[in-house]
Amino acid sequence: MSSADLYAFHLISAPAGIPVSESHPLERCCVFNAEAQRSAEDAEDNRPALDVLWLRPPVALCAFVRIRGPVSCLPFYYRFMPQTALITGASSGIGLELARIFARNHCDLILVARESDRLRQAAEDLQQLSGTQPRVIPRDLADPQSPHGIHAELAGVPVDYLVNNAGFGLGGPFSAMDRQTGLDMIQVNVTSLVDLTRLFLPAMLVRKSGRIMNVASTAAFQPGPLMAIYYATKAFVLSFTEAIAEELTGSGVTVTALCPGPTASDFQRRAAIEHVKLVKNKSLGMMSSRAVAEIGYRGMMQGKVIVIPGIMNKLGVQSLRLGPRAIVRKAARKLQES
Repeated sequence: MSSADLYAFHLISAPAGIPVSESHPLERCCVFNAEAQRSAEDAEDNRPALDVLWLRPPVALCAFVRIRGPVSCLPFYYRFMPQTALITGASSGIGLELARIFARNHCDLILVARESDRLRQAAEDLQQLSGTQPRVIPRDLADPQSPHGIHAELAGVPVDYLVNNAGFGLGGPFSAMDRQTGLDMIQVNVTSLVDLTRLFLPAMLVRKSGRIMNVASTAAFQPGPLMAIYYATKAFVLSFTEAIAEELTGSGVTVTALCPGPTASDFQRRAAIEHVKLVKNKSLGMMSSRAVAEIGYRGMMQGKVIVIPGIMNKLGVQSLRLGPRAIVRKAARKLQES
């Protein structure tokens, strides 16, 4: 069998009423080998008349293929290729809700989380939603080798959306925190996020297409007494995201920092802050993970650099920018106290 070159793709108008052959939206189109064969003798001048793949009206895709050298057959078929989303911390909370949104939008899913059982259960639930089996990669991002391992496992897989959602916090005085727990928090919240971004960004730049979401927090806009490392890591994520978003202007790749405030999830239990004022005070507006994910997804798709879900969170961030730092520190401490 001889090789064939893709000569051109053309988007053309199609008359209304053309039947839809696929349910996925057009994201990326490729030519694939298929079992069916077409004899070169049936094609005049070695140029076969390839079928047109019709999309939802009024758009259609027409492909032209140039053949090099004598061939005995030309096996091709056409299909849509749904885009691929890689989501860390995908077994619960905001990460799981984002996975559901991507599944609704016909994306192939790659889910990463440290708890294998919860991750596989989440994948089963998502398969029922989308009809497509997500790929699961159980990895603990506290391990410095995990980002490289994830990237190596996905060699050849184009990742269109990278969602760096994995992260954790822990309440209490810095001096009383377990040393390794603090270092693990920096590794998960900062180092692994940077490493994954650096590993998957170059391919996006080659394709001139891609979106990255880094989940930060409203904690990024202030110091956080009694959660010092967590607040500092989120400040890094916000600063890092803004910087590379500016660097990538005009590249076709966007980077978004999602900065939620208090959000109903398993985060509070793991951080041991279920009884602090920030969590218990209903007037501060605890949002659901689903609401945060929906707002974050829309903002990312619009190419926004910073997304702050919820009116109370937006007002809170603006007040932080206006207040003296000494007052901001003391107010933050009050909210972290029981």
